[in-house]
Amino acid sequence: MESDKKRSMTKIGYVAYRPRYGIFLCIELGCPFWSYMPQGIAEAQVFPDVASARKLLNSQPWGEEMELHRVDIHHTAQTATIQECVKAGLPAWDPTSAVSGVPGDDSGTWGTLDGPPIKYDS
Repeated sequence: MESDKKRSMTKIGYVAYRPRYGIFLCIELGCPFWSYMPQGIAEAQVFPDVASARKLLNSQPWGEEMELHRVDIHHTAQTATIQECVKAGLPAWDPTSAVSGVPGDDSGTWGTLDGPPIKYDS
């Protein structure tokens, strides 16, 4: 009986994951937050089904690179805890950390330029 009661208190949801950035936590003011740089966020957004996850994620430029992982959460929850994500096979993150060790996005890194070409082709 105990396992039936416990099972009735849970529901299935889906959490988005990208190997490079970690678990999708939320979008705030149009900015996505990931577990590689959690900014104090200790829970991940849960989608009720695959279709609603794909609808939001495919509206973003990075939507095609998503993996969705099934997670069991409390029947009234809207987010998944770190422990629930780990139980679903996802990596843990430290919400108090500035970065979680995942390689950072290098799009803002300054590159080096050689001098101007000696001759321009017409």
